[in-house]
Amino acid sequence: MAPEVQEMPADWYRTQEGLGVWEGRSKSVAVGVGVSPTDRRWDSDPQTSVGAYALIAAKRAMEDAGVTPDQVDGLVVVQSTTTGRFDWPQPWPDGRDIPAEMAAAFKATDDERDGIAQLSAQWVMNNLEMSNLKFVMHAPGDTAPALIAGSEAVVRGLSGVCLVIRGWHNFSGRYYVGQGAARGDTLTREKWTTGWGVVGVYPEATRFQRYLHKYGKRKEMFANFVVNSKKNGLNFPEGFFAQNRPDDVITREDYLTARWLAKPANLYDADIPICATSAYILTTPERAKDMKQKPVYILGHSASTVRPRSLQHTLEESEEGAARTGRLYQEAAGISVNDLSFENMYDGYGMFHLIHLEGLGGYAGIQKGDGLDYFENEDISNESKYPISPSGGNIGSGRTRFWLHVDSIQQIQGRAGARQIRNPAEVGISAATFPHSGISLVWAANPD
Repeated sequence: MAPEVQEMPADWYRTQEGLGVWEGRSKSVAVGVGVSPTDRRWDSDPQTSVGAYALIAAKRAMEDAGVTPDQVDGLVVVQSTTTGRFDWPQPWPDGRDIPAEMAAAFKATDDERDGIAQLSAQWVMNNLEMSNLKFVMHAPGDTAPALIAGSEAVVRGLSGVCLVIRGWHNFSGRYYVGQGAARGDTLTREKWTTGWGVVGVYPEATRFQRYLHKYGKRKEMFANFVVNSKKNGLNFPEGFFAQNRPDDVITREDYLTARWLAKPANLYDADIPICATSAYILTTPERAKDMKQKPVYILGHSASTVRPRSLQHTLEESEEGAARTGRLYQEAAGISVNDLSFENMYDGYGMFHLIHLEGLGGYAGIQKGDGLDYFENEDISNESKYPISPSGGNIGSGRTRFWLHVDSIQQIQGRAGARQIRNPAEVGISAATFPHSGISLVWAANPD
């Protein structure tokens, strides 16, 4: 009998300063990773659905780690599979009953959205034989919480070998359809924040404009970051651009002449929604000795949220959140910023990364207001002493919010291929999503 699906407890997050080093430090490790194929949009084929891709990613992660399904005793799944178009039912092609086709191809749950516009743990269990599961959990929102849930499950003795899955779907049509003013008669905060065009990139553009004014910087100083991220993405074989647009090289001139989305944010400041799923195998250091890949130790994790005083966060509130994350990750992991070999902070819009980076506490000596000068005048490539976003992030490989975690693991395992950083990858950080609500994980090659 399958175990009951739990919801991730709020107290598994480390949100308070002053707690000291995480009690689970180095007691859980990442071993295997798996990523499905990537697509720009779903073509309504059950075999390319988010559910089908979850099964592919899970099998790849297990194969990567050298474990079999019967050795997996824990499962963590993120139910949400988009931040964009998720209204139901979808406008299927004429003559097609997509939910029925999915049910014919896979073992369905009682929710016809499962495997199409969401992904439940029950759907995964229905379609992936794991005979020895004893722990199953839904994690909220994103990959970072799911990885924390999996690592906490291992540390707490709830799972010895835990499979973590995070999927993304992207339907045809306009992204964000059904949000804001389009959400019927329900009075929600989104009616005011997204109802009149204030959606997606707009809040980030306003904060970035404030940043440029506050610190006396120029938009052009951001170009090298985007060019570098695009380069790193093309060196990420699992990524969308490497798989689908390998010749899509972006130059500095391309960036500087790109069309505006919401000035000062242009086309290349934004990621593109895609379809893809990632999976991870987390376990104990002892069990990892018998697995295929080098274990990557989780030294610590943290979560920081700053509430806005109004409908949108200000630049200063974002900076406050980033700085708080900077203090929390160092305390939880028992390290200093000088121990970091690389940083993989979030970049759903490129401007996020700048604020995240400046909040780390002095990575490459960068402090508040310094980031654009560093991008403009220093080497930020993976060959440099201080690599900036070696994964390329969402900018480099498409909107998933998981490239930063996959790359962090691969960098430390020495398996990042053409992306491999020049200096030894000993300690790294990945964190998502927003600077004002960041969830971080610190990864290391050694337990100490």
